[in-house]
Amino acid sequence: MIGTQPIQAAIYAALLSAHVVDGDRVVDGDQSEDVAFPYVQIGETQTLDADVTGSLGAEEFLTLHIWSRQRGQSEVKEIAARIATAFNAADMPIAGFESASVFAQGLRVFDDPDGLTRHGVLTLHIHAFQQET
Repeated sequence: MIGTQPIQAAIYAALLSAHVVDGDRVVDGDQSEDVAFPYVQIGETQTLDADVTGSLGAEEFLTLHIWSRQRGQSEVKEIAARIATAFNAADMPIAGFESASVFAQGLRVFDDPDGLTRHGVLTLHIHAFQQET
């Protein structure tokens, strides 16, 4: 299995540069108590080998959590749409990889148990390949 940390780093950088939320409210890991809403949190990943002849590959499913305190689901859905626009079918430069494409899929939106927060869960599906050495 190839190392996929550069994939997560590229996703983080792309989320910041696409301005999917105001300011630098993209969190890689646990959120701090003082993060303003709304924000996007990089969450869980699953990586599968996707080697093909001549290339080492990874198929990665990366979960993005979208957090909002606005009433209703509209803010979460708007942020998810901006993320999808930034990534869908785009060739994405990733350090150490020859080619990579990203697709946003599978949005779920629900109320958090605190009764105040909306929580969106969006999966990014990434295919990345590097030349075999």
